[in-house]
Amino acid sequence: MSGTLTPKHIHISVADGEGRVYGGHLIPGCIVSYTAELCMIEYKNLKFECEYDYETGFDELVILKRD
Repeated sequence: MSGTLTPKHIHISVADGEGRVYGGHLIPGCIVSYTAELCMIEYKNLKFECEYDYETGFDELVILKRD
């Protein structure tokens, strides 16, 4: 599993045993059937925000440079 943590939710990508990759939002009720390891990195020069996307109907990740 790989993803991005934002103030509102987590964006993830996961792969199955055949190597197919799926992505989306990690939401309450998702079940991790094996171990999930988290490695968190803070980028002091970037700001991660979510903005509502009228096309998808979801809050989507926006990455901005910090001043």
